[in-house]
Amino acid sequence: MLEQRTFHDVGPFENNIYVVTDNATKETAIIDVGFEPEKVIDLVKREKLDVRWLLATHAHYDHIAAMLPVQRAAGQRIPLGEQWLDVLFTPGHAPGHVAFRHGRALWSGDVLFAGSVGRTDLPGASWDVLERSIRDVLFPLGDDMKVLPGHGPATSIGVERRSNPFVGEAAGRR
Repeated sequence: MLEQRTFHDVGPFENNIYVVTDNATKETAIIDVGFEPEKVIDLVKREKLDVRWLLATHAHYDHIAAMLPVQRAAGQRIPLGEQWLDVLFTPGHAPGHVAFRHGRALWSGDVLFAGSVGRTDLPGASWDVLERSIRDVLFPLGDDMKVLPGHGPATSIGVERRSNPFVGEAAGRR
């Protein structure tokens, strides 16, 4: 079973950092380690976690700024114990954006938020590609899929499919 710990509203962009651990082996993945590496490093050392993956949903600096200090302190190896994370290609907010899924949990980075979506006014971003990623890759995962975004509170695919004003049923087709 995987255990998830979250550091909310970290750094100047109020990012979320996720620490996902296989309870049986202590093997750990850290997702979107943006700023304030000492928070993650302290947890890793205190709980003697075996960091196997440092994962970024995309390469914007607010999601990877602390990658090098955490990597130097905790290492980076694959796989994650007796469990796995599926990598889903979800471009639109950034050309190489990915999301990670395990069971009914989805770490969406900056593609899908509670009541919103990622920005598309940045270099390499595309509204059409973002909308396809959400509608064709994420929504089919099922309404009970928990969405753990790069910023803000958790939500679910069902809530966003029904009510997201940008890509949900309430938005209609563009």
